[in-house]
This record gives sequence, structure tokens and C-alpha cells, in this order.
Amino acid sequence: MSQHRTPDPELQRSYTLLDQGQLGEARRLAQQCLEQAREAGDELASSRASIALGLIAAYDSRHEEAMQLLLPHVPVLEATEARKELCRAYSVLGFSLGVLGDPERGLEWASKALALAEQQQSSRELVRAQLNRAVLFNQMGDWQRAELSLRAGIEEAQGHGYGPSATAGLSNLAEIHLSQALRCRERHDDAGAARHAQDAGHWYERAIESCIIHGLDNILGEAYAKLARAQVLQSQMAGVPGLLQRAAGLSSDSPVLRAEVSLTQGMAAAESGREQDARHALEHALHIAQECHEPDLVHQILFELSHLERSYGHLQAALQRFEERHHLMMEHFKRRLRMVARSAEVWAEAEQARLAARAAIEREAELIRSQSELLARAAQLQQDAMCDGLTGLLNRRGLEAQARTLWGPGQSDSPLSLAVIDADHFKRINDDCGHATGDAVLKQLGQLLQQDIRASDVLARMGGEEFVLVLPDRTLDEAQRICERVRQRVAEGNWQQCGSHLPVSISIGLSQRQPGDDLETLLRRADQLMYAAKTAGRNCVRSSPGSETS
Repeated sequence: MSQHRTPDPELQRSYTLLDQGQLGEARRLAQQCLEQAREAGDELASSRASIALGLIAAYDSRHEEAMQLLLPHVPVLEATEARKELCRAYSVLGFSLGVLGDPERGLEWASKALALAEQQQSSRELVRAQLNRAVLFNQMGDWQRAELSLRAGIEEAQGHGYGPSATAGLSNLAEIHLSQALRCRERHDDAGAARHAQDAGHWYERAIESCIIHGLDNILGEAYAKLARAQVLQSQMAGVPGLLQRAAGLSSDSPVLRAEVSLTQGMAAAESGREQDARHALEHALHIAQECHEPDLVHQILFELSHLERSYGHLQAALQRFEERHHLMMEHFKRRLRMVARSAEVWAEAEQARLAARAAIEREAELIRSQSELLARAAQLQQDAMCDGLTGLLNRRGLEAQARTLWGPGQSDSPLSLAVIDADHFKRINDDCGHATGDAVLKQLGQLLQQDIRASDVLARMGGEEFVLVLPDRTLDEAQRICERVRQRVAEGNWQQCGSHLPVSISIGLSQRQPGDDLETLLRRADQLMYAAKTAGRNCVRSSPGSETS
């Protein structure tokens, strides 16, 4: 089943609304498209609408529902040319699995999204896939690969003018370094904390610039607060109050941001030796974070409170905060285990539906499989007829077929060079080392010749030890340099690995197409020049009298 139809305009509109954050209206339109497709019995349209509903569910943080909607319909899109929706579905499946506590499996889907985006050359989906992979790597604790994915996504986003995506990537990259700085701080590695905090500060400054340009206040406030935190970790206190004041000005609708601001105020006060101010700010941050059910933030605040109490010799209070933090960590691990278990259940349910959908597709494919096999067999026979069985290169018939395109209308005036290449003293190799060694030498020779050619060049084995290399859009001088590199590589090759104790070299005759030349004329002229190279002592290139190199 290979179909390619443009999605319903209403469904395209639902995607536009999704990208604009209007989830309710996007869901209404996608549901309407699903009902119409079911009434019409249109399987592809129904799957496309279900995929859209799954994406909307994921954007609305309903990740279990997203998986249940997406997985059964992915095989339908995989069997068609509806690849744009498929790429986004792969990305969202990966992200949802990460949220549900299974980033390893999520990474498999995100990698499929990346491969498909590269194949389609879809820059927006490429950015989405790279940023999602970075989130999953981060969840797995693989900071280095997370940073590499983020850098690739940011570069792609900036290159195509996707400002908000680039800004999100910059903020996430800064977050990775700040997280590492805080981990170093927990291990009492002050030098490591300062180094990572400096990197975090660099990326937060870039994120802030991008936020201001693109009007992204939702990221800007957090970036101000965390840039201030990075400066505190470096003991650079001068700019901290101003940054926190800007962050506080953007926090009216975000209790989480207010908690972030209070946390950084507490760290700054502790760094400045103001114990009571630090304790008050940190306890205020803890209260807000607990009300918002932000366990990661609560965990960090409890560490800072424990660190504060220990710094001032209040060991009993420090121990109490440590125990609270330990209890929170245990609850986090239990919750993570429950999420992974639930993720496995949802996966199993959705996988069962997906397999049922795939079975239906396979039943339909069975009806045309015999025809496909016949077509494939015919293509293989045609390929065999065009290729040399030993080296896998084109044979003479394949060369002639490829050459037709190079002698077509409008091609005869473009430069083209042709080289006839012949292995020197090849009979001696066969006689002294055996025909199996001779075959191995020919295979390796074919591989060496391929190393210097482009996709538009044509390389063929004409029979025996003779090869032909056609170089379109190459002048004689350019072709001469290529042939000389090839000759030198062959002469310096390790032929003992083929079983030959004899050296291997090649003689090359090179000719350029002249007006009125057909392939046979050019081949004869290059062949004569190849024999001239043999006469000149072998292991050389001859293109015209006086132009020999060896």
C-alpha cells in the first residue's frame, strides 16, 4: 500500500493551531476529521487524524493517551509516503516515553525521527528530533551526548531562522551545565562547580539575548534567575541583585519561577554571610516548591538548607534537612519505578494494537507480494547484466548504459575525460600467486579506484585487468591529477593482504572528449595512450605526448 495524498485542510489547520498552542481548537478539528474519515471508511485519513490527536495529547502532557493514539497508527503511515506526520510522531513517542520514565526506549524513537528528518531534509523536524534526543540523553545522565545533540539542534535552528527553538536549545544547554555545577557542589568540588557554572553563565547570557529578540518571557525569567545562580556559584555577586530583580518582575504568573528566585536569593545571602536572610529565603522557596509539587526543585532547596545549617555548625538541623532530602529521593525512585511499570503496561497495550494494525497491512501486502518479487527479480537480473560479478563495478554493458546520459542532448559540449586503466604484469601475479590471489588483487584494485570518484563519475571493469573511469565535467588537467593520485595509491598499496608477494602498479591512458567523439572513439584513443604508458615503462599516466608522469 503506497499512497500519497495531501492531508485534509482542516487537519492541516489543526497542526497550525497545535504549533500556536491552541490545543482545544486543534483537538476539536482533529476529532472532526477522524469522525469524517471513519464514516468514509478511509483508513489513511483516519490514521492521520489519530496521529494528530496523539500529538495534541502529548503537548497537553497526557502522555499515556498520546502513546495509545500514536502507536497503532504509526504502521499505517510507515506503509505510505505520509512521512511528514510520521517524523513528528516518532519524536513525540520518544519524548512521551522519556516523561513516563523510559528514556532508553524513547531514545530509539527519537533516533528514528532524526534519521527520517535527515532523509527528508526537513530542517524543522531535524531540530525537533535533536532537541528531544538531548532531553532523553539528559534524563539518562549522558551529559556529553545531550550537549552534542543540543549544539546540533541549536545550529540547525539558527541556520533556518527558528528563533524560539534555538532559544529553548540554548536554555537547555545552559541547564545541563548548571546541573553539573550543582552536582559538583554537592560533592564539595568547588573548582568543578565554578567551571560548569561559568559555562552555564555563557549559555544563559546567549539564551537571554535570544529571549529578548523573540519576546519569549516564559524562558527569559528562568534564564535571569539561573544566570544569577551561576554567578553565585562563581562567587561573582555584583550582578546578582539586578538579575534577580528582573526575574522577579516576570514571576507574577509563575510560582515555580518565584521559587527559583527565592532559592537563588538564599544562595546569594549564604555566600555573603547573611545566615538569617539565607534561611528565610530558602524556607520560602521550599514552601512554594512543595505547593507546586516540584520534587527536583525541592531536592535542590533541601540540599542548600542542609549546606547552610552545616556551614554554621547547626548539625542537628542539617541532619534533619538531609533526612528530608533522603526521604524525597526514595519517594522519587518509587515514583519512577511506578512510572516505568505503567509505561510498560501502556506500551504493551499499544504494541498489541500496533501489531494488529501491522498484521492488517501485511495481509494487504500479501496480495501484491508475488508481483513485487517478480519485479525485484527482474531488477536483479538487469543489475547482474550491468555489473561485473567479481568487483561489483559496472561491466561494459553497464558503462555503455551510463554513458548514454553523458552523450545526451546538451551534454556533448561539456568537458569530459576518460581513463583506461590496466594492471601491469597481471599475468605474472596469476601465474606466480594463483588465480584466487589475482581475483583478490582485482577486487582491491576496484576498491582503490573508487576512493577518488564522485557520484557523477562512472567506473567500470571492462574485463581481465582493464578498468575504465569516466570523469564528467573534468578538464584534462584535473583528470590528470586524479589519475596520478590513483596511480600513486595503487603503487603504495598493501598487496600482501591479498596474498601477492609481487608489487602491483597500473598504467593509465587518459583522453578528453573532442567534438564529434562518441564513447568508442574516446575509448580507442585512451586505450592507445594506455599502451603508450606501458611502452614508456608502465606505472605511469599518459594523456598526450610529453605529459607523462610516473
